[in-house]
Amino acid sequence: MSERFLSRRQLLWRCGSGVAGLAFTDLMARAASISPLAPKQPHFAPKAKAVISIFCYGGVSQVDTFDPKPELARRAGEALTGKGEVVVSQGHPGGLMPSPWRFRKHGECGMDVSELFPNVARHVDEIAFIRSMYALSNDHAPALFQMNTGSILAGHPSMGSWITYGLGTGNQNLPAFIVFSDWRGGPIGGAPNWGNGYMPAAYQGTPFRSTGDPIVDLRPPAGSDPARQRRWPRSFSGGSA
Repeated sequence: MSERFLSRRQLLWRCGSGVAGLAFTDLMARAASISPLAPKQPHFAPKAKAVISIFCYGGVSQVDTFDPKPELARRAGEALTGKGEVVVSQGHPGGLMPSPWRFRKHGECGMDVSELFPNVARHVDEIAFIRSMYALSNDHAPALFQMNTGSILAGHPSMGSWITYGLGTGNQNLPAFIVFSDWRGGPIGGAPNWGNGYMPAAYQGTPFRSTGDPIVDLRPPAGSDPARQRRWPRSFSGGSA
């Protein structure tokens, strides 16, 4: 009977491969059983069960809605001074223009609301108004990124992505958060406004449409079947379909 000897390298290779395979199997089993969307315990007891964020891209000015400027009304028509040279890219600015709508205080909080929103004015005590926000850029896309992700640069997780990452979702068979965009187009900058940025794709928003298929690419393309999908890596790399 012939004897066969293994070198130390061969021994380590055979034994190590077996141990690595067992470890890899265990890691895969754990990953399959723990969803990234699984509910997580919050830091504080929550009061809200859901959040609907209505971002009015191109909405009405705050000066005409909930942020009156008395000094602007007193200086109506005057040229802007004290800010150095005004450099514009479209036309030349005229004199200072105050809001054409009148403001009144409403509710126990005494919130200022313009006459544009008489129905909203009845509910000011139940609304949180933040009038101290500002953007680092006056260009549309960077300002939108800052509003939705906290940064003027594209590629950062959106607010919905961070909430999903931190809290998970009670139903892992549905998207963690969804997005309805204006059917007329926009917002400028597109998907990064609700994207996952540098986090895993499981945390990105799912856009819904009002016409056609509600969710794009939810179904496989025509002519595709499970057998072909299983062969996809081979056919994609140039092998036989």
